Amino acid sequence: MSISSLVSSDAIPIVAMAAGLPLLLVASTAFAKLAIVISALRYALGTPRMPPNAVVIGIALVLSIHVMWPVVSAAAAGFEQAGPDVSARAAAVAEPLAVFVRKNAREKDAALFREMREKAAEKAGQPALSGPLADGLSVYAPAFVLTELTEAFLAAFLICVPFLVLDLVVSSTLLAAGAHMLSPTVISLPLKLLLFVLMDGWTMIVKGLVMGYVY
Repeated sequence: MSISSLVSSDAIPIVAMAAGLPLLLVASTAFAKLAIVISALRYALGTPRMPPNAVVIGIALVLSIHVMWPVVSAAAAGFEQAGPDVSARAAAVAEPLAVFVRKNAREKDAALFREMREKAAEKAGQPALSGPLADGLSVYAPAFVLTELTEAFLAAFLICVPFLVLDLVVSSTLLAAGAHMLSPTVISLPLKLLLFVLMDGWTMIVKGLVMGYVY
């Protein structure tokens, strides 16, 4: 018995979706930005291994599920209403995600990828594809990724600046006191942790990241 006979035609789309799920998670959800910002926070605090990578991925995944839940709900509703046709169901599931990506991508980035698509089509001597699906895959999806990376690095910069100032203050104080043999990290690390807790840093960061998305 061949392998193809063991896999029904209805299971093929499910297998394809499962194979593309990691790419979809990174490129079309809030996961990448959340993971980058939390990782940057570790280095800003001076604790590059705390929380561990597994915890960072878990936090980013849980928050991504929260951010994407309205999109998932709309996709599930569209899937139920699309009927038995596979292509109709795929379009119904993809539409809420395409809307989310389009609304959260900067128009500047979308214009860049639209121009690159037109130039690539011109070099190939073929007309540039247009339409919702073509725009979603070749324009807004990469524009969303670029927007997420830009915003993640900007958020990381804003997080690092206060802790950098604290490091400079501690280092200058120790230098002025003549404590050359004492590492500034020994003093600044507990102060940074205390400052982060007193500012309710986790709440501020999570709220700022999650509330920044448009549906």
